Amino acid sequence: MKIGIVDIGTNSVRLFIPNEEELISSKKYMEITRIGEGVNESKILSELAMNRTIDGIKKLIEVCKKNNIDKIYAMATSAVRDAMNRDVFLSKVYEETGVRIEVLSGEDEARMGYVGAITGLNNMMENNYLIIDIGGGSTELIEVVNGELVKMKSFDIGAVRLTEKFKLSDPPKQIEIDAVKDYIDVVIGEYLKNVKATAIGIGGTITTISSVKNQLVKYEREKVHGSVIGKEDIDEIFNGLVNMTNDERKNVIGLDMLRADIINAGILILQRILIMIESEFVIVSDYDNLEGYYYEKIIIDKDD
Repeated sequence: MKIGIVDIGTNSVRLFIPNEEELISSKKYMEITRIGEGVNESKILSELAMNRTIDGIKKLIEVCKKNNIDKIYAMATSAVRDAMNRDVFLSKVYEETGVRIEVLSGEDEARMGYVGAITGLNNMMENNYLIIDIGGGSTELIEVVNGELVKMKSFDIGAVRLTEKFKLSDPPKQIEIDAVKDYIDVVIGEYLKNVKATAIGIGGTITTISSVKNQLVKYEREKVHGSVIGKEDIDEIFNGLVNMTNDERKNVIGLDMLRADIINAGILILQRILIMIESEFVIVSDYDNLEGYYYEKIIIDKDD
């Protein structure tokens, strides 16, 4: 049975069509729909954002049909999880598409990211590492010591959430950047106190940084997955992007134009984490919660 897995994130809706024989050859598709627009302040999914996202899901369903997919699984994360009217959205999706959505808790989302990352980078990981999953609405941090998962937590800081919360100017002012940095430090500083680890990065912000560094006109997961980005490279990319207007960022090679307005906040999260854990680089994994969901919810269940 051929399956497809849909991930409804704060900023995008993604489809994963796994290739069981060679997972790196699996197909991924994305529609940026930003269902999380305004959720941080209102705690409500707007009608416009819901409709935008349902349209994105319908497009991915058409992709599934073209690929002869027998069954579609779907999960939703931060924005839907936080919204008071999430049941309205879940009902609308089912009524219009027939797809049932599982809303993941922050801990579930972190665990899926962990499973995906260790699957994709198992031969590259050191004994002590921190998996960093920066999304649109939340950031998941998973600490592994001597090969064992010791703690994981989801934090309500993400590229969309922070951009909206701090109403960043175009381009951002230094006082705004400093305020975002201070806020990130307050939110995650205690959790990362005394954590020293190699950074493993998953999620759209980090794969985008890799794409920009490697000047990828078209996203190529084989080149992104396993790439290593130095802290100095990240700082250089940020310093370039943060001084551009949104329209200028849209023309940067490797940066999806629909991510241009939120990328600065996402990079700030990564920068602060790398400083806290004293990591000079991040290893990028294109395997993320989609692969994690596939292994944990489908492969394991099938084996059971």
